[in-house]
Amino acid sequence: MAAPHAAHNGTTPTEFQQQVVRDLHWVMASPHLLQESQSLSIWPDDRGRKLAERSRDWLLQLDSDPSPLHEWLLAQEDFHRIGHYFAALVEFWLRWCPVLNATKVLARQQVTAEEPAPERPGQEDYTTNQLKFLARLEGDEALHLEAAFHFSLARGPREVDVVASRFAGGFLHESLCWRILEARIRARLAAEASVKKQLQEWLGASPSFQFLLRGRVFFEARSVMSMRSLKDPLKCPASEGLGLLSSSQPVGWWTWDPSELLTAPGAHESRCRGGARTSVVPWGGAW
Repeated sequence: MAAPHAAHNGTTPTEFQQQVVRDLHWVMASPHLLQESQSLSIWPDDRGRKLAERSRDWLLQLDSDPSPLHEWLLAQEDFHRIGHYFAALVEFWLRWCPVLNATKVLARQQVTAEEPAPERPGQEDYTTNQLKFLARLEGDEALHLEAAFHFSLARGPREVDVVASRFAGGFLHESLCWRILEARIRARLAAEASVKKQLQEWLGASPSFQFLLRGRVFFEARSVMSMRSLKDPLKCPASEGLGLLSSSQPVGWWTWDPSELLTAPGAHESRCRGGARTSVVPWGGAW
């Protein structure tokens, strides 16, 4: 269960009829899962909202004729899997959004960095990884974007230990910690001299790095009730023990007992007034 997202004074998902366009809008404009950090440059929420507002005509055009988006998705491998579907929407946005006006987009580029091998003087070790998205955008902006999607369940804020190592996602190894470390590793790799030179050759400029992480952490309903904000029952301020997560994130919650849904935050608000949405999720392995 979770409060629906709405962009501030701009476009909202509910103005689009096609689910796939609402999903694309969510990719563009929903709040980042994490707070700003000095150790990891995140895609700013304000930039996402403004891009979605400026892209409204494009989104409405897709809503009236979603065939270009459908054809793109059908051409992607395993697009029916939620992570692949998310990545395909991000790539479609980078490639075809007229506001971004990309002149070049590279996806899942493999790069290799050379590093000295301390145990073998005079020899090199090699680190190979994939960079999610590289793009040359309007205004000659060069961008390295690591984009990821993360849904997970937690019993309460005390599970935010170390760097969220217990926030497991659809697969057990895909904790929130794993997502953060993966982005940091790829950012460091892109900053290596040999890789940086290669990226400059590909894009014509040295790209800036940003991390776009969409998704939601769902807490046990009783925990949400105990830490809910009096000003906004659908949000949990960072001061209430969730310092790693963005305070702009609407609260998600889960329960084994359907009767708890009647007292959960937002349960009696209509969707148009920012109320909650409920879904029954069958138990069964990976997403």
